[in-house]
Amino acid sequence: MPGLREGSWLRVEGRRATVLGARDARLFRRGTAPRELPVGSDVSELLGVRPRFDASR
Repeated sequence: MPGLREGSWLRVEGRRATVLGARDARLFRRGTAPRELPVGSDVSELLGVRPRFDASR
């Protein structure tokens, strides 16, 4: 899950997603340390990630 700081956004065009804005973003993934995503980063792989939730029904 990307964490967007104030002044940042994701631009999605077709199958491409890019971090844009004034500040970097942060990527949170289960089981790994958060990773900084500089402005201009291509995060297109996130568009194909299937969500998983911890809560059971």
